[in-house]
Amino acid sequence: MDKQPSLPPADLVLPLLLLGGIALASLAAPLLAPYDPNQIHMAARLQGPSATHWLGTDTLGRDLFSRTLYGGRLSLMLALAATFLSMLLGLVLGSLAGYFNGWPDQLITTLTNIFQGLPGTSFMVAIAGIMGPGFHSLLLGLVITSWAGFTRIVRAEVMHLKEEPFIEGIRCLGASHAHILFRHILPHLLGNTVVLFTTRAGRTVQAIAALSFLGLGLQPPAPDWSVMISDARMYYRSSPHLILVPGVCIFVLLLSINLMGDALRNLADRRSQEVWKE
Repeated sequence: MDKQPSLPPADLVLPLLLLGGIALASLAAPLLAPYDPNQIHMAARLQGPSATHWLGTDTLGRDLFSRTLYGGRLSLMLALAATFLSMLLGLVLGSLAGYFNGWPDQLITTLTNIFQGLPGTSFMVAIAGIMGPGFHSLLLGLVITSWAGFTRIVRAEVMHLKEEPFIEGIRCLGASHAHILFRHILPHLLGNTVVLFTTRAGRTVQAIAALSFLGLGLQPPAPDWSVMISDARMYYRSSPHLILVPGVCIFVLLLSINLMGDALRNLADRRSQEVWKE
C-alpha cells in the first residue's frame, strides 16, 4: 500500500509562514512599496501614520512603510550569504580534518582553535576599521568568525561516521576517498547541517543588527531595519514608531528563525529515534 504524503509537523508551520511572509514581502518590495525608500521629503518629516504614509515618515521625510518593506532584503541576503559561506567552508575543512588523520587534521584543528579563540565582535570591528564599514566588510567578518564552529561540529560527525561498519565495507570494496566522502559521508551530514545552518542564521541576524546599530555594519541611507533603528534613536520619545516598526520586524524574523531551528531539530530527533527502533 502506498504511503500517503505526510504534512509538515505542526511546529514547523508557523515559522514557515512567518519566514515565507518576510521573504515574499522583501522580494516583492519594488511592487508593493508606494514610494522610493530613499526619497527625501523634508516637508513631511516625522509624520505619524496616515492614509498617505501608512506607517508615517522618518527624520528625512522618507516613507516608513516603503523602507520597512525594503529593510529585510539586505539583512536576509547578508545573513544567508554569510551563513552559507561559513557552512561551506566548515563542511570542506571539517570533512578533511575528520576523515584524514595526521597533519591535515592537526593543521585544521589548530586553525579552528585559533579562530574560535578570537573575540568575534572585536575582530569584526577591526575589519570594519581596515576595510571601512559596509556590506562586504561585514560579510567577511561574519564568515571569518563563524566557519570554525561549523568545522568543529562537522569534524566530529565525520570522525564518527567513518568508523561505521557500512563505511568500512565500502572501503574494503576499493572505493576511493573522494567516493566515500561525497557519496556516503556528506549525505549523512545534510540533516544536522540544515539544523545547524538555521541556528547559526539566527545568530548572524543578531550580529548584523548589533553591528549596524553601532555604525559598523550596513550604512545609511541603506533601507535596513537596524540602520532605521540607529537613525531614529534620538527620536524615541517624540516618534516611537520609528523604532517600534523595524524593531518588531527584527523580533519576528529572529523568532521565526529560532522556531524553525527548534522544529527542524525536533524533526531530526524523531526521525533518528524511528531509525533506531527499526
